[in-house]
Amino acid sequence: MCFGFATKAASPLGCLLVFCGLSSTALADDFSVIRGMTEEELGKQYVVDFGLGVTTRPSYPGAKRTVSYPYVIAQFSRFYMPGWGQVREGYRDGLYFYPSFGAVGARKASDAPELRGTKETEFAYEVGMGMGYGYGPFDAFVLLRQGFGGHTGIVGRAGVDAKWEITDSWRVKVGPRIDFASEDYMQTYFGLTPSEAAASGRSAYKVGGGIKSYGVYASTSYDLTDKWTWHVQGGWERFAGDAGDSPLLVDDDSYSISTGLSYRFSFDLFD
Repeated sequence: MCFGFATKAASPLGCLLVFCGLSSTALADDFSVIRGMTEEELGKQYVVDFGLGVTTRPSYPGAKRTVSYPYVIAQFSRFYMPGWGQVREGYRDGLYFYPSFGAVGARKASDAPELRGTKETEFAYEVGMGMGYGYGPFDAFVLLRQGFGGHTGIVGRAGVDAKWEITDSWRVKVGPRIDFASEDYMQTYFGLTPSEAAASGRSAYKVGGGIKSYGVYASTSYDLTDKWTWHVQGGWERFAGDAGDSPLLVDDDSYSISTGLSYRFSFDLFD
């Protein structure tokens, strides 16, 4: 799903969408733990913690080799949709919505012996939306994104977080995740077409849509000033179902760690 507000290229939000297209990793609602808002910020249509970090994770889904590259942080505390009004208000109880972006790096047969005979997979970017429900110290969410480029499937994630405010400046959250994907995505990264099977000397492997992996993520955010926040996130995933049985899978388990800094912006786009 893509949003019409990207038409104002010179706006902070427009720049965000352009930058997300250059990112080489997932950009989801997992990274930061939202801080509270000032009275002035509560009067703005958009409040977003936007920044950059570095993530270390497998070079492609199922890879054993890890790589480090830039990570875009974009955490909305307030989000306005014309005709709907405010659809996100920090971590208040109740239903909320937010945009979700992601990407998957390119993959080549030379990246690992298991990929011998496979076709090159181009860089893919993903655009979509998430929906969550907050109740006290808990948040449950589900998000869906449509892929473009390297894959044209639909990917999703569901999770539940428990949150703690250790001090006025230090926040922590942790919870389980389940990732799922459509057949197009699964076949792109975990399947073997007949031509690829012939080139690699293996049997063709067709992958259906469904659960891709499950795992746990933990995040912490620390406010350095009234605008700057430092974030750290770590996660573990295990591939499951058809993805877990793929002959292209080098490692059943996937680990990641990310850290970065964000700056808080608050602004209006609509009258």
